[in-house]
Amino acid sequence: STLFPYTTLFRSLMPGSLSQIVVGAADRIWAIDSSQKVVVRFDTVRRNWEIIPGNLAKLALGPIGDVWGLDSTGRAYRFNPASKTFADVPGSFATIVVSPNGTAWAVDKSTGQISRYDPATQTWKAIGAAATRITAG
Repeated sequence: STLFPYTTLFRSLMPGSLSQIVVGAADRIWAIDSSQKVVVRFDTVRRNWEIIPGNLAKLALGPIGDVWGLDSTGRAYRFNPASKTFADVPGSFATIVVSPNGTAWAVDKSTGQISRYDPATQTWKAIGAAATRITAG
C-alpha cells in the first residue's frame, strides 16, 4: 500500500505496507510499517517520515502525544520521546487504548481483565471487570 497523508500543512508519499495508522491531536500521525517491521511518524516540522525502531502490531495514541503499542505476542510498549525508543512495560494484552486524559487501558490477553496503567507505580492495575475489546474517546 501507499499512503498519501494530507493536511493543510503537508502532502507526502509514504512507501511501505502499513498495517495500522493512528492520527491524534495537532495532526500527529503514526503508523506501523509491517513490511519493514518499524513504526513511523510524520515530522510536521521537517515534513518527512521518521522511522522509529519497534516491531509492533498495534498502536494507541493519546491526546498529548503519548504513544503505546503491542507487539504480536501482546507485550506492551510505551514510546519514550527523549530516547525515541519504545520501552517494554510488562504485561500481555489483547488490545490497548489511551483515554482522553492520557491514561492507558488494556485488556489482558489470557483473562480478559481490564487494567489501567498507573504511572506513579509504573504497573498495570486491574479494575475488576473483563472485556474482549475496549475503546476510549
